[in-house]
Amino acid sequence: MVTQRLEMSISSQSCGVVSSQSRRKNLGARQALDRIASQQRDRLVKMSGLRHNTYYDKKLGQSPALVRARRPYLFKNVVTGLALIGITAGIYTYTLMAVGQDDFEDVKVPDVPVQPAKK
Repeated sequence: MVTQRLEMSISSQSCGVVSSQSRRKNLGARQALDRIASQQRDRLVKMSGLRHNTYYDKKLGQSPALVRARRPYLFKNVVTGLALIGITAGIYTYTLMAVGQDDFEDVKVPDVPVQPAKK
């Protein structure tokens, strides 16, 4: 979300910079925009005092270390997710079946009010 806003603000504010950089270095407009966005992100990180997380690369993709760290938990997380979805679907189905069997004969419905005759 923040990256999208950053790229939108960069593209709207620095269109001239992108075109001049792409002409000088024969880079495509997208590559130049990515480079500017990366520089802006680096500046924001430096200004905020946050350090670069080693589990993510500069484009916020997963690093091989993060993939290795998450691998032992993948099966357990999938089983837990499927169990939660199964329980939720079971409760939902049971509720619809229980309500569908009720014929509501015990509920009293009031008669339609009589409209006064128009003169």
